[in-house]
Amino acid sequence: AAGPPLLCVNSVARVEEVVEQAQAQAQESQGGDDDLFAKLQLACVELGYDADQDSRRRLVAGLEAVVGGGAFPEDIIKHVQGKVGSDSGALNAMLRPQAGSLLANVREAVAVEEARLEEIKRLEREHQLEEAARKQKEHVAMQQKLMQIGACPAGFSWFRQSGGWRCTGGSHWVTNADLARYFSH
Repeated sequence: AAGPPLLCVNSVARVEEVVEQAQAQAQESQGGDDDLFAKLQLACVELGYDADQDSRRRLVAGLEAVVGGGAFPEDIIKHVQGKVGSDSGALNAMLRPQAGSLLANVREAVAVEEARLEEIKRLEREHQLEEAARKQKEHVAMQQKLMQIGACPAGFSWFRQSGGWRCTGGSHWVTNADLARYFSH
């Protein structure tokens, strides 16, 4: 059993609901020694499993394997073993009841972070769209002004270059300052 899929959290209310569910599940499934659970959590942090989103995903995968009947990742067992001194077989058996609770907590952290990252991406896309629309509006307004003064003497349209506008033929140039003076009166 691989456990439930990662959740996509779309609102603060939903995040709070998911947190409450994860806490309730953790209390139901934790079982065993609180001190041992604390050592398991500490081992995961000290081993870098909470350093970033990819590390948390690796921890989720490892814990899913444990919940599915596999052994704890060796680095976690060795780390906890250094703190409690039990042999790895006994430690695996003692930690197994803790895996579901820790898995629920880490899944929750991954889901919340995924939602936050998706929101940032959405805002970046919106900002880019807004910026593109603003630039297009400025371009259209400037083209309308340029149409008032007409095409270049050779009949070409204008395109923007640093500091002003050049005709498509390349022979004529109007500075932004010249346009500002022309349209200011």
